Amino acid sequence: MDALHYTSTDKLDKDIATKTPGCLGWLQRRPWILPLFTSMWLFFSIFITYLLSVLNGHIRKDNFPYISHTAIEDPERAIFGQCMNIGAVLLGLNHIVRYLYLKHMLYLASIPRGWHKCNIASCVIGLISSFGLSMVGNFQTVLHKPPHYIGAALAFAGGTTYCWVHTVMSRKLMIKRGGSSAVFISQLIVSIFMTLSLLIFGCSKLSYKLLETSGDRHIITPSLMGLYLTSTISEWLLALSVSFFLLTFIPHFKKIKLKSPRIQTKFTNIVSPVTPCFISANGI
Repeated sequence: MDALHYTSTDKLDKDIATKTPGCLGWLQRRPWILPLFTSMWLFFSIFITYLLSVLNGHIRKDNFPYISHTAIEDPERAIFGQCMNIGAVLLGLNHIVRYLYLKHMLYLASIPRGWHKCNIASCVIGLISSFGLSMVGNFQTVLHKPPHYIGAALAFAGGTTYCWVHTVMSRKLMIKRGGSSAVFISQLIVSIFMTLSLLIFGCSKLSYKLLETSGDRHIITPSLMGLYLTSTISEWLLALSVSFFLLTFIPHFKKIKLKSPRIQTKFTNIVSPVTPCFISANGI
């Protein structure tokens, strides 16, 4: 039997999409679900471990902790680690799809090559921040402080940098191709809020640790408690900002569809060109 050749890549894409099993095919046709689900996953992950730690008596109700301090004891520690690993993978997928979307749009807008390099760099930064999130979940804050803090720095600082880069790129596309400014304004507001949260968290955390080590650790003064609550609350707000920024991807992701990667093999009767996984734009 002769090998079967597809004369139309569009027909091949449609044929693959209709035969893609279950939720994967659904996600290809509706990629906007990815940032929505990722945002919800990260949001509920940190609150579930907090709720479990309170119910199990591992932290006091009147003591609002750092996010990682809700996962010191079992079973919260195991649940937190698993949730962060899954969240890191989902976050990385968002960065890749966002990169492919911007690659497509920058090409259509005939924007200089430097912006394409900026898109690649931002994707790398995003993947590094996702890896940092995984480190936060896998290295417990009490037992493995150095890798835990490194992961937190990659996640928070890298995530903030990523958000600013994409805010600037959204503005560039808005100016070049026109359209609504809602996405850019939303990203700008979240990026500013995230930056302020990061600065407040870093300064208050450092000040709290310096005062804690210089005095009696068992004596909690009002000023020390104030610094502690400032640092913990700002950390939670910083983490939630990442979830909110992902939601700004939804309007753009609603305009695209994912194409399945094609392979060429000698062991089947289907021959198709080898191409990476790209996107198709609808009405952009």
